[in-house]
Amino acid sequence: CCGLGLVGGTTPPLCAVTALRQIPSWNGGTVYTLSGAMLWICYVFCRVLSAPMCMYAFHKDMATDPTIAKMSPDESIHLAWHVLMWVCFVFIYGLSLYWFWLITRSLYKALRGDFAAPKEGEEKKKN
Repeated sequence: CCGLGLVGGTTPPLCAVTALRQIPSWNGGTVYTLSGAMLWICYVFCRVLSAPMCMYAFHKDMATDPTIAKMSPDESIHLAWHVLMWVCFVFIYGLSLYWFWLITRSLYKALRGDFAAPKEGEEKKKN
């Protein structure tokens, strides 16, 4: 499904967040937080929602016209392809959901203003 190419839509905000993280004075600031919010929004539409919709569309097409994704006249190869497709989908979608959880957690911390707070076991540095 060509809709899976939407995952590339998360690249520009991810690059912005990564670049801003390298600049100490901008890390945790307003622009950094806005970039993180854009990453979160893009991630929802381009990864979290698009992949299941593409799998649904693929299987709906398969139900109406099974020859669409016929990989081989040999039924065992055809079945193996479908199993591999699902295994890959579950693995990659699982990774995407894990990354989404990390992005959500970081955005929540940024919106609360916790980036300047010390980590567990560390004391806040005094200037």
